[in-house]
Amino acid sequence: MIRAAGLTNITASQAGNTEYLAATPVTRPLEVKEPQPQTITFAPIPARTYGDAAFFPGATSTNPTIPIDYTSSDHAVANMIGGKVVITGTGTVTIRASQPGNAAYLPADPVEQTFLVQAATLTITADHQVRQGNIANPVLTVSYVGFAYSEGPSALQTAPTVSTAADISSAPGDYPIVVQGAAAANYEIVYVNGTMK
Repeated sequence: MIRAAGLTNITASQAGNTEYLAATPVTRPLEVKEPQPQTITFAPIPARTYGDAAFFPGATSTNPTIPIDYTSSDHAVANMIGGKVVITGTGTVTIRASQPGNAAYLPADPVEQTFLVQAATLTITADHQVRQGNIANPVLTVSYVGFAYSEGPSALQTAPTVSTAADISSAPGDYPIVVQGAAAANYEIVYVNGTMK
C-alpha cells in the first residue's frame, strides 16, 4: 500500500526449505511521486443565435490523458450532447469544464464560461391578394422565413392575425393587408404587410 510520496527500497526475498536454499534477496528503489496538477484553459464563448449548429466548447488541459467533462447550467438554453454544445432555446447559459484526477493527477479546478443565445429573426409576410369587384375577399395568408431547426408555424405560441380594411363594398384600389400579433419564445418577429388590389 502506498502511503505517501518519496523514495523507498523494495526487497524481494524467498525462504528456503529442505529441498531449496533461500533465494538471494533482490532490492530495487521505488519512487512514489506526488500527484501532479492539471490546469484547464477555457476561452470565452461568443454569443450565439437560436438556429446555430452545435459546436465544441473548446477547453484544453495541460494533461490531455484525462478527458474534460462539460455540464450546462440550463438545459432549456443549451445541452451537452456528444461533447458538443447543442442550442435548445434563448437566454444566458453557463458551460462548466471540469477534469477528474487519478493516482497521477490532482483534479483540475473547474472553469466556467457564460454566453448568450439570442433569438432568431422570423419574418412573417402577408401575401399579396387580388380582389375581384363585388365579391368577398380571398382568404388572407402569410409566408414565413427564418424558422430554425426545421421548425414551422407550430413553434408559435400565438399565430399571427391578418386583416385588411377592404371588403365587398370597397372601391377599386390598393388596400394594406396587415399582419401582426404572433408570439414565439425563441424568435424576434418582423412583420411585412401585403397589398390587396
